[in-house]
Amino acid sequence: MRWVWLTLGVLLLVVVTAFTMQNSSFRAPLQLDLWVAAWKLAAPVSVSVLMWSSFGAGLAVAGALLGLRGLRLGRRVRQLEQELAMGSARGKDPWAGA
Repeated sequence: MRWVWLTLGVLLLVVVTAFTMQNSSFRAPLQLDLWVAAWKLAAPVSVSVLMWSSFGAGLAVAGALLGLRGLRLGRRVRQLEQELAMGSARGKDPWAGA
């Protein structure tokens, strides 16, 4: 199974490299118009740089959101462990019966 994943990884790397090399010569001007203010880069940027920077920004945002969620869940786990250690759950014990 390791060889299958290694082969798929190498094929993905070849496709990504081919994409980057093919699109490195194409350039696009970048500008942002907010109707109140506008910005434009002085020189056009290659399409492959745009694609990889947007991919990296998406990874960074997703990683930050997942990291915050992990911190929140970790805090909740510690809180529940402390409640369990103290022997007093919130409210009545649902397993105690009527």
